[in-house]
Amino acid sequence: MLHAHMPYITLPHCMVVAMPLCCFITGGNSKCQLRLLDNFAIHEAGRPQALVALEALQSSRRPVATGELLPAQSTDAGAGRIAVATGPVRDWCLEYGEHPAIWVMTEVAWYRLGTPSHAYAGTYRSLQARQQLAARCAASLTQQPAASVDQAQQQVLAGSAAGGSGADSTAYDVQQLQENAQFLAAQMAALHEVRIAAGLGGVLDKAPAVRPFMWVTAAS
Repeated sequence: MLHAHMPYITLPHCMVVAMPLCCFITGGNSKCQLRLLDNFAIHEAGRPQALVALEALQSSRRPVATGELLPAQSTDAGAGRIAVATGPVRDWCLEYGEHPAIWVMTEVAWYRLGTPSHAYAGTYRSLQARQQLAARCAASLTQQPAASVDQAQQQVLAGSAAGGSGADSTAYDVQQLQENAQFLAAQMAALHEVRIAAGLGGVLDKAPAVRPFMWVTAAS
């Protein structure tokens, strides 16, 4: 199992491949409910002003999530919104594939995070950038594994490697890529190993002579 500071890796068609046994989920057979949480914030229980970054989750006192709940598969952003407060948030993970996302986990449910609340947006911005860059890296490695270093870097920075309906248009610069290089390289290496273990084929299998995620670490 991957440590909380190295989030679990999720893959398309294989919902979660590394997670606590009490919450094991694969392809639709789940012991936990899957939910969509929008307009959300993560904070200490009973202290909505004490915001908690997911990267610092393990050092927080009883973090919970609050927001507006929708069914996980809902396509209607305004349908059936219910204000909720979750139980203690135990961990979080990244999902890769056509619909990249960040999920948080409680003992009874998994929540796919939508748009953060206005109050939480600043706290969430750093992880959101990491998630978007990681999704682009994964898309570049799976869709164009033999791309040159320069080609892959431009795809990731511009967003053209995101793919699918989960693509985002945020533009990043080389400095931001460099600042997150260690995280991104570790994510891609872990994604490769998890895909191999799941029999899906690693993202590095068709690598050219230069390792395909070297453009991530080259600047560091």
